[in-house]
Amino acid sequence: MAQYFVDNGDGTEYYDTEAEAKQAAKDWIDEYRTLPKWDEAVERVCWGVVLEYAWPIYKEVDGKEYVDYKLKEPK
Repeated sequence: MAQYFVDNGDGTEYYDTEAEAKQAAKDWIDEYRTLPKWDEAVERVCWGVVLEYAWPIYKEVDGKEYVDYKLKEPK
């Protein structure tokens, strides 16, 4: 699992290094600059550290299999 994320104002991307994430955030801001008018989505561009993510836990109850989840720290 990647250690860093970037919210580009329209979705989330993941990166392995801080430098990649920070550069991606800057690149998205530059992309918004090319638009003919102000797009409020640029105000949501951010990057940060992934602290935990959902990890599947496979269980069997009464003969039926199902998936549950717990939060886990990235390695």
